[in-house]
Formats: sequence, structure tokens, C-alpha cells
Amino acid sequence: MFRSITFSCLKLFHFFIGFPGVGKTTAAGILYYKYRGKFQCSAFVRVSHTPDTRSLLISILSQIKAPGICGFPDVHDLIDGIRKHLKGKRYFIIMDDLWNASIWDIISRAFPDADYGSRIITTTQIDDVALACCRYYPDYIEISPLNDDQSKELFFTRVFGSEDHCPPDFKQVSSKIINKCAGLPLAIVSIASMLASESYLIVEKWEHIQDSLPCTRTDPTSGGVKGLSSDTAIGSGGRMLARGPKNEKWKRTQDSLPFTSEGLKQVLNIVYNNLPPHLKACLLYLCMYPAGYLVRKHDLVRQWVAEDFINAMGGQGAEETAGIYLDELVSRGMVQSAATNYGNEVLSCTVHHMVLDLIRHKSKELNFIITVDNLQSTLTLPDEVRRLSVQFGGSKAADVPENIVISKVRSLLFWGFFECVPSVVDYPLLRVLTLHIWADGDETSFDLTSISELLLLRYLKIQCNIMVNLPDEIKGLKRLETLEVDARLSAVPCDIGHLNKLLHLLLPSEAILPKGLDGLTSLLTLGCFDLSKNSTQNVIDLTKLTNLQDVHLTCSTEPSELTVGSMEHLGSILEKFNDLKSLTLHGAGSSSRVISDDGLSIVSPSPALLEKLELLPRIFTLSRLPKWIGELSRLSILKIDVLDLSINDIAILKALPSLASLSLSVRTEHAEWIIFDNEGFPVLKYFKFVRTAPYMSFLEGAMPNVQKLKLAFDANSLKPEYSPGTFGFQHMTSLAQISVKFGGADADDSNKRDAERVWKDTFTNHPNNPILDARWVDCIFNGDKTSGCGRYQRT
Repeated sequence: MFRSITFSCLKLFHFFIGFPGVGKTTAAGILYYKYRGKFQCSAFVRVSHTPDTRSLLISILSQIKAPGICGFPDVHDLIDGIRKHLKGKRYFIIMDDLWNASIWDIISRAFPDADYGSRIITTTQIDDVALACCRYYPDYIEISPLNDDQSKELFFTRVFGSEDHCPPDFKQVSSKIINKCAGLPLAIVSIASMLASESYLIVEKWEHIQDSLPCTRTDPTSGGVKGLSSDTAIGSGGRMLARGPKNEKWKRTQDSLPFTSEGLKQVLNIVYNNLPPHLKACLLYLCMYPAGYLVRKHDLVRQWVAEDFINAMGGQGAEETAGIYLDELVSRGMVQSAATNYGNEVLSCTVHHMVLDLIRHKSKELNFIITVDNLQSTLTLPDEVRRLSVQFGGSKAADVPENIVISKVRSLLFWGFFECVPSVVDYPLLRVLTLHIWADGDETSFDLTSISELLLLRYLKIQCNIMVNLPDEIKGLKRLETLEVDARLSAVPCDIGHLNKLLHLLLPSEAILPKGLDGLTSLLTLGCFDLSKNSTQNVIDLTKLTNLQDVHLTCSTEPSELTVGSMEHLGSILEKFNDLKSLTLHGAGSSSRVISDDGLSIVSPSPALLEKLELLPRIFTLSRLPKWIGELSRLSILKIDVLDLSINDIAILKALPSLASLSLSVRTEHAEWIIFDNEGFPVLKYFKFVRTAPYMSFLEGAMPNVQKLKLAFDANSLKPEYSPGTFGFQHMTSLAQISVKFGGADADDSNKRDAERVWKDTFTNHPNNPILDARWVDCIFNGDKTSGCGRYQRT
């Protein structure tokens, strides 16, 4: 709403600079999510006050989907790996909230000099950092506060939906509140979200809040920072993003505004104090995580439940209620959503560094969480520590201070090297244990057999780059609700089936489960269950776990008779899972195999609560679309691979009322055109269609809400005589991004030129001017291997 940004003024390197809370991250995020589809590789990395360089590089390596580096790579290995993968590619990298130029000096070495139209953007609030990173040439973008009109629009939209809906009695006090927020989006959103959460509108209460607010205004005579430069790089409706201000002028302006950060802190403190107690506890718990860390929703809500922060309400389960709490913290502006699905459900989140500073201060005051890092030599600590977050990062010689009384710690997060891991048996009252462990020496395994002594443990998550040894017997952990291991396992405890309170079991895909799974009667989540390695009896035992809601199946080897036999039971499993919400089947096979539909063609009753169904290609191809899918009124995400697709199948799909994301692969080679008309697909936003031939047409009004379209087909079937209007993409009125993969990378150059010309002509005159990314691949059905030639983009 308040950002209007293009790439027209951006070079390879650019820096956004501005006051805390002015919206630098928001501006960078809009650029990232709007334009990353134009690039072969992209990454959004959040930096912190005390960043771990190695972790930042690992994050970049992972997000750009570079091949993994064997062993335990150091910083130089990671830089080389990133450079090698990005060489010759068009990439888009954002480094958010940089505090130190020395970090940039290291990270920037990972980016090749030849840019191919690449973009790197870094945000910072420190002018000296921006200047140093720009090699003291003042070519960066200063993001100024919102002007008065934009501030009003943001405030009134958040509280009332629009200014027109604001009651007359609240106009004056609203204007005073807006004025005190000084055009800083963080202040406006935080206060507006707090007011919007009130059940009743009371003018006196608003006036009290207005009187309590400090004046965060950066300039008492204006709506923001003005006069920095007349060279406006990008902007809209009075919005100033000043490019290349003179350093002296910027310095004088900054020095004249000493109370901006302090005012923001007071604003956030008011919002925090107005939170109900249960939300305060949940918010404070985010102190357990390092600055800039993206916290998965599932991790957070399960930890809240294990800590007894949640009071289930209205017949809902504890985790459902915890999800509502998280949504409320996001709506109040105290937590930032980092990723959502097509149904706008929050999948991961983070907190602004100023919010993190506030809750860390509150947490220490209340003895709620104590954070220890490798830079702290002395700490003033309470006699009893309840929750301990150990963030050693890249240090190999750090220890938990001896003056910390750990005997009553109930929640422990460790983040660091193998050598620094504390002994878990020293924490006998643990309820929550989260371990992120890195090993780079001669270690081959991490011994965690002692967890069997933690009789109160409810939540256990381990991430490790070496093998983990769990105890042979684990039945003593009678309260354990979550067991998640992201590491190689020497073996799964033989008596795991005795954990009748276990709700979530997430193991590496190669793990082989022992007999007795039918004892896990409370289980809600199971993954990954390998159909190619687990016994048929284990598959049959799954039918007895009738409370399952989220099941992730995998096939780690090429389909075998054992696997096909297991699949035959899948239909009967689905019939028994009345509460099933998500089913995913994926694998590592290199070729698909058509299986009998006997197991899946008839499922009665169908899993009526199913919201996500992913039967991914490269394992099995169904001969046809199961008809019972048409009964799934809540189905939001569907990924399926079928041998053939009929008109009746299309009718089933377009009648699904909640379908927001559809990935459909069709393998039969025939010349029948598939017509998408103006009926059905009422909420579909994402459509992926893989087919041997591009024989499809969209009539006027078809798929009116689809924003992202991904297509893959054999380029040899694309006729040179096709006109730009052949496929009817111009009728997709919400289309913003298109990705096309041509199968046939070995075609001769003339055929490639013809195919590219037809496709570019097709989208040249689209009314939305969508982003187009097209590339050649070896085969549209077997992976994503991109040919080095013939790739192009249009913006």
C-alpha cells in the first residue's frame, strides 16, 4: 500500500538505509516476493547484531538450492560453493538488517562479479555501514517515513478498513495518535493493531493511549525526513525514497533526531503492556530463538503446548488454540509473518529486532528466559533459571557459565558446535529440549541415550549433521508428545510403540520403524514413513492410528513389489483416518510407474477434513483421477500425477470450492485440447500444469484468481503457426507470474528459436504485463535439470 518500487534504478549492489521501524525490511520484502520469479536463484537472509557468518552462508547455500558440500564446510568452502553455483546465473539476494560492514566484506565474496542482470540489496539503519559497503560512494536509497496521507491510510485501513468507516467521535484522537507515530510504519501498525483488537470502541481509552504515547516524530515541522535529496529514485503518492544523499547532510539529519528509537521502544512497550497474559507468555517465548531466525509455526505452537501456555477453548485442541494465539500476535504487529501458504495461513514467522530487544529485556526482568552466547563473560543471574537459550554460534570453546543454577530449567535450546553441548542429564526437569548441533571434527555420532532419564520431557527436537544415537528403550518418557529428528539415526528405539501420549513423530526418511506402531494411538503427525523399507505389517498397523491428521509417506528407492503392495493398503488407510488433514507421498525414484487404482479408486467414506493431498510424481502415476476427490470440500492443495485426464476429471477439479493450489501432471500423448471455461476454480491462486503437449485454452473469465502459472511441455509439439491468442492466457485477469519449461533441450537451434518466439509473442500483449521465466529442460517429467542455453526472461 505504501511502497511503490521498481528495479529501474537499481544496480547490482544497492543498500536501503533508514530509521528503525521505517519499513526497510518491508520494502525489501516487496521487491523480493514480487520479482524473485525473474531469477534463477534467490535468497532472503536476515542478519543480526552478532551474526554467525557460517550460518548466514549456509542459509544462502540452501535457499539458492546449491548442491550440498560434503563433510562440514568452513566459511571459505561455503563461499566457493555459492560462487560456483551462481556463476553464469541471474540471482537475487537480500541481506536484511546489516549492522557491521565487516560481515558484508566476507559475504559479498560469495557473489560472482559478472551479474547477468542480478540484484543484491542490503538494508541497514547505520549510514557508516552503508557508505563502507558502497565503498564510500554515496549511492544508496534512503527510505523516509510515510507522509501524512500515507500514515492515515495505513492507520485507518488497519483499524476500520478505511477512513470513511471511522466514527466521527474518533477522528480527532486518531489524528493525534497518527501524528505521534511520525510516519514510522512499525509504530503505526503496532498501535493500530492494538486498537483494532479492542472489543469496544471507547473514546476515553483511545485518548488515554494517545496521552501515553511518546512523540516519535523525527521532525516536528514535517511528516518525515525531508530535504535529504531532490533526486527521488522511486516513490508514489508523496512517498520518498531518496537516492544518494550527501553523507554530511544525512549525518546532520540523523544527529538531530535522537529520540526516534527511544520513542519506538515506548510505543512497543505500550502495545506489549496491553497484551493479555497468555499472549505475553507466548511472545516472550520467542526470545528462545536467535535474532533473525525464521521460526516454523509447528515448532512454536508445539513448544507453547509443552510449556502449558495454552488454554484450549471452544472445543478446539491445544495446538489449534496455539495457532490462533500466533495469528493474533501477527495481527497485533508484534510478530511478523515470514511465509504463508495460498490460504494465507502463517507457516513461519520472525520478530523485528526492536521487538526482540523489548521482549528480551522483559524476559530478563521476569526471569522468564535467560539467553547465553559466546560473547557474555559475566552475567547477573537469578538463583533459579526456568528457561535457557544457549546460542554459541560458531564458537568451539564456549561453556554455560558455572554460576547458572540449571537444576530447575524446564526448557533448553542449544545452538552451537558438538564440543560445546551441555550434558542433558544435568537438566532433570526439562519439558522442552531443542538441539541444533554441528560437528566438524572426527566425530561420527552424537550420543543422546541419556534422554531416557528426562522423565518430564514433552518436546524433543534434534538437528545434527552426524548420526544420532537414541536410547534402545524410550518407554520411560511417558509424557513425550513430540519427537523430531533431523539427522541420521543409528536405530529407532525398539519400544517406541509404548509412547501412547506421543502426538508428533518426525524421523528421517531412511528410518525403519520397529513393530508395535499400533500402540501410538494418540499420534497426530507421522513422517517420514518409508513404504520401500517398512514392513507390510507396519503399513497395516497404520490403519489403527485413527487420530492421524498429517501423514508424510516416502519411497526412498525405486518402486518394488513391496512398495506396490503397501500402496494397495493406502485406500483402506484413508477410509479409517476420519481426522486426516494432510497426506503427502514423495520419493527419490527417477522414473514413475503406473500402479493399479484398486487401492485408491474407491475410498468410502472419503476423508472429509482433508486439506492437502500431494501424490507427487517420480514414484507412481495413477491411471485416472480418483472420483472421491470431488467430495473433498476443504481440499486447498492438490498435487497429483495421472496417466490420462478426461473432461469429467476437469469438472471434478473445478468444482472443488476450497482449492487454492493445483499441480497437475498428465502423461498421455494425444492431441485433445483441454478447455478451461469461466466456471469453477473459485479461489485457485496457483496452477501448475505438466503435459506432453501444450494443448490447452483459457476462455474469458477462466481461473479469475490465478496469480502464478507454471507450465511444462514438450517443445516439439509447439506449432510455429500458433498465434499469440491461441491459448487464451490474456483472459486470466489476475496473472502476475508465469514459468514455462520446454522439454527437449537437445532440439536444434531453429526449433528452439521457433518455440521461444511463439511463447514470447503469446505474452507480449498480456494486459497485466506478468513476469515471464522460460527455460529448457532435458525432460519435463523427470526432474528439473536446466539446459545452459535458451533461457530468457521478460519483465
